[in-house]
Amino acid sequence: MEEVNKAFFGKHPYGRPVIGWPQEVKKLELKDAMAFYQRWYAPNNAVLVFGGDVTRQTVEPLVRQYFGLIARKDIPQRKFVQQSLVTEPSKKFTLRDPRIKTPRLLRRYPVPSCTGATEQHALIQSEALERFSEFLEDEAGSFYSYFVDDKEFASDIEIACEDGGLGPGYFQIYIQSTGEIPIAKLEQELDTFITRIVKEGIEREIFEHLKRLALGVMLHVTEEPVSKVTEILGEYLALGETLEEIDRSIDIIQKTTIDDVNAAVRKFFNTDSHMTAYLLPEEDANE
Repeated sequence: MEEVNKAFFGKHPYGRPVIGWPQEVKKLELKDAMAFYQRWYAPNNAVLVFGGDVTRQTVEPLVRQYFGLIARKDIPQRKFVQQSLVTEPSKKFTLRDPRIKTPRLLRRYPVPSCTGATEQHALIQSEALERFSEFLEDEAGSFYSYFVDDKEFASDIEIACEDGGLGPGYFQIYIQSTGEIPIAKLEQELDTFITRIVKEGIEREIFEHLKRLALGVMLHVTEEPVSKVTEILGEYLALGETLEEIDRSIDIIQKTTIDDVNAAVRKFFNTDSHMTAYLLPEEDANE
């Protein structure tokens, strides 16, 4: 995925691997790692989330015991880069890797980040995209049924809506082919389906089901493990959100309608501004 990120984000920092490219890592010395640690690692630049049958009264003494002696630091102000992505129509490329056994199709659409957004319209738009990602991945939905069950074009489908960072975001569709049709034909099938969804919208019954699940996660009433809840809280807090803003997200889920989802689909998917990657084995004539 490193090459995919590089192609999608270009010169934006998101286009670089988290730990750097191999040629960069080879040049690092111990002093470089220690300098980074000294600059950024401090209790006032960290988030600690507890989940389970505990109370603040029981865990706070432990936190003070094990972390209280670590001094605060003056953390440098970070600068976050925002830029438009994939402005040229239908950017496409092919990657080959011996670890890939069956052809895979990856499609990314640029979407704006919702982090720090205060306008209700922007927050509802983000939530609408999240519902659409769940719709595409849901086994009862028409997208999954068509590609996996009916036509057997795909053995697996993964959807990701990454619009919660501090830079530009993306919506990703990842299809693992069964090899029944050429990868270019699989792309055509995807385009046809997206065009139909843009025109017709998603199924209301599936939307209502996914909305209930989303509310359940935020209200802690589903069978999701407690680790999932703490993960959600940790992500929000690490991005600078507050507990009050987390509470607001429940309201946004409730206010997001199927019309909001279909409007977001028309806005971000009725376009040629996207990137497509063919991920293939080293030698594969099925293109």
